[in-house]
Amino acid sequence: MIQAVRKCVAESGLHGATVRAVAAKAGVSTGILNYYFESREQLIEETLQDANEQVLKTISEATIRPENALARLQILVNSALPLSAEDREINIFWVDYWAEALHSKRLREAQMEHNSLWWASIEDTIREGQKSGYFRKDADARSAARTISALIDGLTVHTMLDERTPPAHDTRRIVMDYIAIALLPADAAP
Repeated sequence: MIQAVRKCVAESGLHGATVRAVAAKAGVSTGILNYYFESREQLIEETLQDANEQVLKTISEATIRPENALARLQILVNSALPLSAEDREINIFWVDYWAEALHSKRLREAQMEHNSLWWASIEDTIREGQKSGYFRKDADARSAARTISALIDGLTVHTMLDERTPPAHDTRRIVMDYIAIALLPADAAP
């Protein structure tokens, strides 16, 4: 069902992810869908939860695999940008979800929980880099984390809306350039 919601949103926007459209995309009856989900809003929340689980998986990978904080930040940045068709579909969902959350306290609260988790993962990575000496100790980790998130969100929206905007790989470079300027010591090469 989650994939069907994402496909509907990618094709028609969140407003197009009606119970009927999602059921048709999933190849099930609306009755089956209504049996498992009490409302369209719950279906949207479940799709958000799935997206959050993907974010948690990425955060977990970022803390296990890389040898340094910069490599961890690169994993987090790459996970948030629409670098593939599937990433683009997920990002279309996010952008439409944000608009819907503006009008729903329940969805807005769920989004704020996601934001807190995302910001904390970036901030924690920066602080670890500062402790290890990889990042400048005088950098404001909280501010840098919010700026990185804002750059990703803004550049993602621009990338999806305007074909003249630099492609996602260029947006990754822009975010990584900010990270180098804001966090790396002046004598370090990114």
